[in-house]
Amino acid sequence: MSHRILIAYASRTGVTAEYAQILAQASAFAADSVQVLKMQDVRDLDGFDAVILGSSVRFGQWLAEAQKFVEGHQAALAQRPTALFTVHDLNRGDDAASRVQREAYLVKVRPLLQTRCEGFFVGRTDTARLNFFERLLTRMIPQENGEPASPQTLQAWAQTARTVLFS
Repeated sequence: MSHRILIAYASRTGVTAEYAQILAQASAFAADSVQVLKMQDVRDLDGFDAVILGSSVRFGQWLAEAQKFVEGHQAALAQRPTALFTVHDLNRGDDAASRVQREAYLVKVRPLLQTRCEGFFVGRTDTARLNFFERLLTRMIPQENGEPASPQTLQAWAQTARTVLFS
């Protein structure tokens, strides 16, 4: 059965937007109609059967525009199956401490939603798209080793999300 799915994202440097596009093109959604939009460009959720929301992390939480989107569309989101994905640069490990820190990225939005699926994906920092203050902070924070999420990782999560959203 075909579904209309919205993938709405908030991105600081473009990596979350790139990941949203990869998710939309995943074979899991081949039979569906998937629309990818910046959260700021979404007027309402009418006509969508499910929603996938994604945001990058800044100062340990989802971007402010993503949090405002969830707050502003909370009632409509409650009527649709919803999945979340987070793009981050820190807390890349599979250890308990890293997992706890990743979970904290959603502390402000999780209570507002009934999500069916959450994904956390390692991003990359494009310092050219940061302002002076952000570049300075980036230099001060120790960088962790590890590769950004691969298209295969994103596509595998898309399959999981599709299954959970419509089960």
